[in-house]
Amino acid sequence: MNGRVNPSGPHPGTRIAQARRRAAMNQRELAERLEVRPWKIEQIETGSVDPREWAESLERILEMPRGWLSHPPESPGIGAASDRVFSKPLTPAERLDRNIILGILAVLATIRFFTTTVALLPGAGNFIDIVLLPITLIAVASRSEVGARRDRSSSFAFNTPVLVFVVICAVSVVLNVTRVAPAPTILFVYDFLSPLVFGWAALKIWPAGQTAALSRLIVGLGVLQFFVICLFDLPTFVSSRNPDDIAGTFGGNAYQLVFFLLVFAALVAGIATFEPGRLTARLAPLLFGLIFLVIFLAQYRALLLSTALTVLFVSLLLGSRRGKGVVIGSVAAVTLVAGLAYVSAHYPSFKLAPTIAAVRENPTFFLTARLEPGRDVLSLYGDNALFAVVGAGPGTYSSRAWRTFAEVGDPSSAEGAEAPYASALVGGVAYTTDVSKKYTLPRLERSRAVLGSYAVTSPYSSYLALLAEVGVVGFAAMIFIYGKALLTSIRTALATMRIAAPDDPLPALALATSVSFFLLVQMAFLENWWEVARVTIPSWMMLAICVKEYAAREQQTVRR
Repeated sequence: MNGRVNPSGPHPGTRIAQARRRAAMNQRELAERLEVRPWKIEQIETGSVDPREWAESLERILEMPRGWLSHPPESPGIGAASDRVFSKPLTPAERLDRNIILGILAVLATIRFFTTTVALLPGAGNFIDIVLLPITLIAVASRSEVGARRDRSSSFAFNTPVLVFVVICAVSVVLNVTRVAPAPTILFVYDFLSPLVFGWAALKIWPAGQTAALSRLIVGLGVLQFFVICLFDLPTFVSSRNPDDIAGTFGGNAYQLVFFLLVFAALVAGIATFEPGRLTARLAPLLFGLIFLVIFLAQYRALLLSTALTVLFVSLLLGSRRGKGVVIGSVAAVTLVAGLAYVSAHYPSFKLAPTIAAVRENPTFFLTARLEPGRDVLSLYGDNALFAVVGAGPGTYSSRAWRTFAEVGDPSSAEGAEAPYASALVGGVAYTTDVSKKYTLPRLERSRAVLGSYAVTSPYSSYLALLAEVGVVGFAAMIFIYGKALLTSIRTALATMRIAAPDDPLPALALATSVSFFLLVQMAFLENWWEVARVTIPSWMMLAICVKEYAAREQQTVRR
């Protein structure tokens, strides 16, 4: 059989090569399993030898369904499960479900622009997630199949640690009933657990096959940041030189902008690797340059290490599956290093050079300085041994819940826009507790800028807040939740890269999701990041969508 097989479209050898690469095999490994010489595999894949003699063996080795080799390309073969899933038409109900999820993500990314930058909406708009949550749950409840079947995406189950966390919060409230207050307690529980509820809802109502729509939305939001920065932020920044003015649609919060831009950069890197035909892929070098330029302008020097680690993280994930991914990751890394070197050398007012020098001299500089506020938590445990187990009570120490109500009289605070509404809940009196008076407030008074960042010495940190307010057990439960989320996102990204069909948008989205949790785990050291709806809710919803999309592709493969 030396004649060529010529079905319509790519010849079977091309499809065999694609299947072999997705099975993470080289030609020699396939030849050994097929018991032929390596050059025979090369001849098969180039089309000079008819593969039908080994059809059954190839289908078995490559884990393809019987008869796969004889199917024409339009009859699904390798990767067609994902092709068919992400291009299928939607029913009106599915379209509504998709638009609800996309709308939530778009609103969370832009709401502060309308409440703060242009002030078209009142400050109450910053609580929009509280309104969106029941809307999402109603959408879930309206689905007829809810309760009738269990999602195949069992890897997204976080029931046990969530239950442990809720129980610890309840026990902590009971044991600290004279210290806790209803509003901060409720906000504490809501801030930590509502993102998981949004994620669960997305898992239930997201129609598999719409990854491209979500990818386009994030790209659109990323481009929107550049327009907002050019039109609104830069004119102010030029005169003030205040890095807080570079915030995009995140209205005065440059930290959140940097977080979004790093997730966006990961998505762009994934698109350039797995979807080379998209305009975003062709513009990847330009987008990388703009992303890092904005991060440098924001001047949040404590995040430079996170930025560098993120670029390395993306490079490792892409390089593990695709040779092209190494190139894309290298381009991003070179862009970062070159941009950082240029800005630090030519724009000393940005004060990036001292940060680079400090880290070079002592790589653990930021970490050592950041651990200093942790001594207060150890002292707190010394005051009462029970605090080590269940904490001093939700919303009593340094959590975002405590901060929201403790700063009601300070319109310049980070929670200033929400202050009038928080003030109404606590009778207009700033909320304090005995433990916050003894530890948090003095620490804030002593807090100093380290290389331009107060975050390094402040008591604000999701890790510290958890340890102080719900003790080691509550802390461990939340660490397990975010640790599992990070591992799940990484496994999903690697798996989707392995099975991806050409131009499948899922690998890039899964890569971006991995970066979001990689950043959350790091940045919770610097601030109360696990309690910020505008970054945690999108991260959990993206994770749920990636898990569901991957499960749908697996199911389609099994059915074939």
